[in-house]
Amino acid sequence: PYASFPIPVEAIDRLEIVRGPMSVIYGSGAVFGAINIITNSIPDQVNEEVFSKFATTSYGSRNTREVNGGLDFTRERINLSFNGQLFNSDGLDQPFSRFLNDTVNTSETTKEKLPVTQRYVNLSLSLKNKSEELQTTMDLVSSNEERGIFESTVASSNDFCNCPLPQANPNAEGSINRTTSTYGAIQLNYNPTRTNINYTTRLNLYSFNTAIDYNAGGNRFGLSSFSSRALEGEISVSPI
Repeated sequence: PYASFPIPVEAIDRLEIVRGPMSVIYGSGAVFGAINIITNSIPDQVNEEVFSKFATTSYGSRNTREVNGGLDFTRERINLSFNGQLFNSDGLDQPFSRFLNDTVNTSETTKEKLPVTQRYVNLSLSLKNKSEELQTTMDLVSSNEERGIFESTVASSNDFCNCPLPQANPNAEGSINRTTSTYGAIQLNYNPTRTNINYTTRLNLYSFNTAIDYNAGGNRFGLSSFSSRALEGEISVSPI
C-alpha cells in the first residue's frame, strides 16, 4: 500500500510503469507489473558544482500539518541527494453512528481516535576515487506511519460459533496501526581504464514491519503483527 511508503510529491522526479510480470527483476510481488518511483537526484554526468534545495510547508483542516524538504549537492567526485517529509493529522472527526450500525446511541465521535503520522527519509550518496575508476553508491530509504483505526465486530452468532461476538464500543480507546519500511543498498562499480570490462557488486537489504493493537467492544484483543526481511547480493561482469 502507498501509505507504507509516503513519498512526498515534491521529492518525485518521475515514475516508470512497467506492465506484465516483473518477478525476475522486482521480486515475487510484481506479478502484474511494477511502479518505479524515482526521487530527485543529480545525474552522474554532471561535472559542475551544483547545490539546490527546496522546502515546503502546509496546514489544513483536521489540524493537518506537513513539512517537506530536500537538497541536491554535487562537487567534483561527490554526489549527495536528500529528501524528507513529516506529516501529522488529527484524522476524521465524525459521529460513530455514520459508520457503525451495531453501537448504542451515543454522541461520541471519532475525534482524536484516528490520527495519522507519517515520516519519510531518502538519502543517496555517490563517491568516485581520483581516477574515477571506482564509484561507490549508497542508498537509504526509510518510512514510518502510525495510523489510528477502529475495529468493529458485529454482535451476532453463526453455525460455527454460538457465542456472541463483542459489540464495537465508541468509548474504547482507538487502535494504532504502525508500519515501518526500510531499504538500504550499497553498490561498487569498478571500470579500469586499461580494460573494457565493468565490474559491479551490489548488496540490498529490505525490511518491513507492521503491527496493530486491536480494541473492540471495550476489550483488548492483543497485537497482530507481520515482519518481513530480505537480503540479496549481486556480482556482475560485463563488457562495455
